[in-house]
Amino acid sequence: MERLSHALVRALAERALGTAVTRVADDALGGSNAVFFLDLRDGERCILRVSPPGQADLVAQEAWALGAAGRVGVPTPAVLVADTSLRHLDRPYLLLRRLPGVPAFRAPLTPEGRADVLAQLGRHLARLHGLALDGFGPLRGGAGAYAGAASSWWDHIRAEGSHRLARLPGTALPPTLAHRVARHLDAAAAWQAPDRAALVHGDFQLKNVLVQGARVTGILDFENLLAGDPLLDFAPLRYWSRDPARTMAALRRGYGRSPLADPDAGRRLALCELLLALEIRWWEDHLRLPATRHGALAHLARSLRSLDALTGRRTTPAGADTRRAAPSRREPCRERSGRSSGRSTSK
Repeated sequence: MERLSHALVRALAERALGTAVTRVADDALGGSNAVFFLDLRDGERCILRVSPPGQADLVAQEAWALGAAGRVGVPTPAVLVADTSLRHLDRPYLLLRRLPGVPAFRAPLTPEGRADVLAQLGRHLARLHGLALDGFGPLRGGAGAYAGAASSWWDHIRAEGSHRLARLPGTALPPTLAHRVARHLDAAAAWQAPDRAALVHGDFQLKNVLVQGARVTGILDFENLLAGDPLLDFAPLRYWSRDPARTMAALRRGYGRSPLADPDAGRRLALCELLLALEIRWWEDHLRLPATRHGALAHLARSLRSLDALTGRRTTPAGADTRRAAPSRREPCRERSGRSSGRSTSK
């Protein structure tokens, strides 16, 4: 995507907001989006996020979701402008009020502070997942009438999983693992699934959370949202955690009546982690990173072991020991490593 000059960014924001921009700075973590921090003459601080061409529908969906989540108490940035008209720029963009805080994965949290942050995130997830949607998967329709495009969660999961498998070259995923993944995707159709979809963030991990001290001040980047199983939002936090059992316990403490207690929650969560590992493995291969950079193959093997152990029986709660210890967890992903949701992308 062609880089935008600071002069163009300043002119675009001043036209949209009707006030002078005194400072423009790039955000190095913008990924596929061009992200800029703006200081305004009236003292406001904003973020301009410009998406690639062809993503006007996704930008409109995110603007709707940020507003809907904010109205139920999730700390999301206020949408100042959502322009999908392409009249002033050949790409859609959002202008957002900037929230205070630093990305949670960079914050020097004590173990107690981290547990408190996770409990707060559990409460915010419960609020977000209280927003029910018809259908499953990527959204279709317009604001106030969005619904998932698939008729069932498993139709979406099977299609998404098959897509992620198909785009991985044989050198990136051993055929034996690919066969086991396909087998579990086919078998999942017989599992208990949500009767109704929730609004799912789709990339719910600490790089998309702002904190001040141990207080959550913002939840960002709803660009991966979809109508789906709430467990999808638990998977990234467990995936990247060095202590998954404590992470899940803190999330459950905040969430309250949790989908983690559902009869099929263990294998549904393992399947969500499996999809995430496939996505991260694609990025490791695409960016020519070492296969151990984010541990995707190790996580994939762990998810498959969990699914093998759980197949044919029910277990509660999700996150419990599934006969083998999980491999050691790695540092949270510093890169914008693509969608961790049930909807893939190239960033």
